[in-house]
Amino acid sequence: MKKLSLSNRIANYLEKQGCWIHSADLERLALEAGYKSSNSGRRCREMESGHLSNGRICPKILERKLVNGSVMYKFIREEKPIPDNGATVGVSGGIITLFK
Repeated sequence: MKKLSLSNRIANYLEKQGCWIHSADLERLALEAGYKSSNSGRRCREMESGHLSNGRICPKILERKLVNGSVMYKFIREEKPIPDNGATVGVSGGIITLFK
């Protein structure tokens, strides 16, 4: 059976909680899953910035805020961007239209 990735564990946990979670709680989650605690911070930063440590792009699914010097994260739903293929987008009355 394949082990669930740390990024997926963190995203699932934050989505289930639905509120701001302290980074120390996410480090504890990583340790319980057999990962180093420092990996949780790296994965959270990647999911918040949209850039993986290897340079690839990933969806931005976390929001970050600083509270009294501590970092807290919250799951957000990312809207999928429309691919840039030379098309333009028009919005009229709440309806989005794609023009080529």
